[in-house]
Amino acid sequence: MGEYLYVAKNLQGHVFRGSLQAASSREAARTIQEQGLYISKLKTASRKSFFRNTVLWKVGQAKYTALFCRQLSVMISAGLSVSDSMRILAVQEGKMSRKHILMDVYEQLQTGNMLADALKKYEKIFSRKMIYLIAAGEASGNLEVVLESLAAYLEKSYVAQEKLKTIMLYPIFLLVTAFLVVGFVLSFVLPTFVALFVDLQIELPLPTRILLGISYGFISYGWLLLFVPVGIVIFNRTLQTHGKFRLWLSHTLLGLPLFGRLQINIELMHFSSTLSVLLTSGIVADKALGIVRDITDNYYLQRVLERVREDVEKGYAMSVSLQREHIFPPLMLELLTAGEATGEVDLMLQKISDFCQIDAVMLSERIQALIEPVMILLLGLLIGTMVLAIAMPILNTITAFS
Repeated sequence: MGEYLYVAKNLQGHVFRGSLQAASSREAARTIQEQGLYISKLKTASRKSFFRNTVLWKVGQAKYTALFCRQLSVMISAGLSVSDSMRILAVQEGKMSRKHILMDVYEQLQTGNMLADALKKYEKIFSRKMIYLIAAGEASGNLEVVLESLAAYLEKSYVAQEKLKTIMLYPIFLLVTAFLVVGFVLSFVLPTFVALFVDLQIELPLPTRILLGISYGFISYGWLLLFVPVGIVIFNRTLQTHGKFRLWLSHTLLGLPLFGRLQINIELMHFSSTLSVLLTSGIVADKALGIVRDITDNYYLQRVLERVREDVEKGYAMSVSLQREHIFPPLMLELLTAGEATGEVDLMLQKISDFCQIDAVMLSERIQALIEPVMILLLGLLIGTMVLAIAMPILNTITAFS
C-alpha cells in the first residue's frame, strides 16, 4: 500500500485535494472516480508530504472526534443503523482525507465488522480510549448512550486540554525568549567586552568572572544543546522500561504544588467520566476499572486503579479502596460513598467529573494569574544580573580613575 496525493473536480467544478492509501496508482484513480470526481493530478506522496498531512490532521483531531460522536449518536437515536450513519457522515464530509477514512470504516461495517474493530485501523486518529468505550457500548447494546456520553466527555476533555495549553504557552514563550537573549549576550555581546577588560588589567568582580566562564562554556560547548532532543527520547525510553523510577516520577508530579493538583483534577475528570459511561453501558465495575486503568495516562494512577480493581473483585466498595490513597479529594470520596449507598454510582461519577472540571478551570486561571508575573520577574532578574555583571568592572574602572 502506498500514499497518493491528488487534485480532482466534481461536475460542479469544485476542486478537491487530499490523499488516500492504495496498492497502485490505478487503484487510487479508480477509488477517486467512484466518488464522482475527475482527476486533475495524481502522484505518489513523499514521506515529507505524508508527515505534513498527518500533523495537519492531528491539529483538529480532538475537536473532530467529539463532533463525530455527537453526529453519530444523533443519527442512531433517529433510527438509522450504524452502517447507514457512517455512509452519511462519509458523504457529507468535506475533507477528502477524512472522507476516505469514513468510507473505509463504512465498507468494513458492510462486511460485518463491528464499529470499534473498524476504527482500530485508525487508532492514531480515533483514540484508544474512544475505541474502548465504543466497544463497550456495542457489547452492552447501548451504543447510542455511549456515543452521547462520549461526545460530552470529549468536548470537556478538549476544553481542559486547551486550557492547559493556554497556561503553558506564555511561560514557554518567555523561556524561549530568555534563552535567545542569554545566548545572544553570551555569544556576541560579552566577547566584545573581553578585550576591554584585558586592556584595563583590572581585577574582575566575581559575578563578571562567573558570567565569562558561562560565556566560554556556551561558545565552546553550546552545540551539545542539539543533543537535548535525543536525551529526551532516551529519558522517555528509560522511563518506560524502569517501572520503579516511572512510578516515583509519576507520583512526584502529582505532588507538585498547584500543577500536581491540576493534573489530578484532569485525570480524575477523565477517570470519573469514562467510568460513568462504562457503568451506564452495563459493564461490571471490575471490568470497567480495568478498561479505565488501561487508558489512564499517569503510571501511578494506573497502579492505584489496578489495586482498586482487585479490591472490587474481592467484594470491597470502590470508595473504601480509594480512601487508602491520599491523593483523591475528600469531596470525591464522599460523593462516591453516597452513590454506592443509593445505587447511583454512575450519576455520582458524572457529578465528580463536573466538580473536577470546575476545580481544574479555577486552578488553571489561578496558575495563569501567578505564572505571568513570576516569569516576568525571573526574566528581569536574569537580564538585570547579566547587565550588572558586564557593567560592574566598567563602573569600578571609572570610579578608580575619578
